[in-house]
Amino acid sequence: MKVARPVWRGPVEKGAATPPRRLATLLTKTLANKHKTTVADIYTRYKTHLSMDGKTYKVLQATVPREGKKPLVATWGAVPLKWEVKTPVEDQPQRQLWNDRSELER
Repeated sequence: MKVARPVWRGPVEKGAATPPRRLATLLTKTLANKHKTTVADIYTRYKTHLSMDGKTYKVLQATVPREGKKPLVATWGAVPLKWEVKTPVEDQPQRQLWNDRSELER
């Protein structure tokens, strides 16, 4: 199964970015509140294992069967927290959008 997945590029430091584990906790608490149930029930209902690229990940996955179409599948997780050395850096240096002169010169 070939799935496009984002690469976690932000630093995992206090206050710098929200790590994926914290985001998963926020997701399950939101779903538990919406369905008026507990977080444990959400994990029991939606927890599954997904194999990609020869590795197995624990994910939360919801599947909605549809008539005449493939089922709608929403997956949360499977974002590895690892350093990818070969990821191209797409940062560009900022161009100076102003000059040193003012238009009010005589």
